[in-house]
Amino acid sequence: MLKYYPFRVYKYFSNKEVLAEYLITEMLTDWHNEYRLVMSSDLAFTAKINQVIALEQKASQNMSEEFLGDIFNNEFVHLQQLISSYRDTYHAEIVQDMIEAQKNGQVRADIKPEFILYLLEDIGNKVMDEKLSKLYPSKQDLILELSNYFFYGILNTANENLS
Repeated sequence: MLKYYPFRVYKYFSNKEVLAEYLITEMLTDWHNEYRLVMSSDLAFTAKINQVIALEQKASQNMSEEFLGDIFNNEFVHLQQLISSYRDTYHAEIVQDMIEAQKNGQVRADIKPEFILYLLEDIGNKVMDEKLSKLYPSKQDLILELSNYFFYGILNTANENLS
């Protein structure tokens, strides 16, 4: 996967928005390819989820906070729409993977896939929440915490009797 550093390659692109579009497309395509590789593997579902969480953290490290801030806090509507389009496509795919995992008994069958999608979108919104972000040393740490919370909750099931 490409590492996205702020550097001067503008001479190869007509403007910084075209460069940003290229970087976003590359990063999201790389993430999707790695995600599909994990989900199509023969690993147990728990191992897949652990790898997806690691993949999310890796992806978040590849985009600087300054880069994300420039996109979402400025008038780069085209780039915001590009990210939104990819997000919608990938979220639908993730929900389909969750439905398949429900059919296989790997995810609770009593959870609506639409609820899973809603929570995934909510995680994305929470990453951009300034008040929440201040509780963590980096966006990467916040993303990892939210991902772990989503998939594992707050209970330490190894030490708790849940019945």
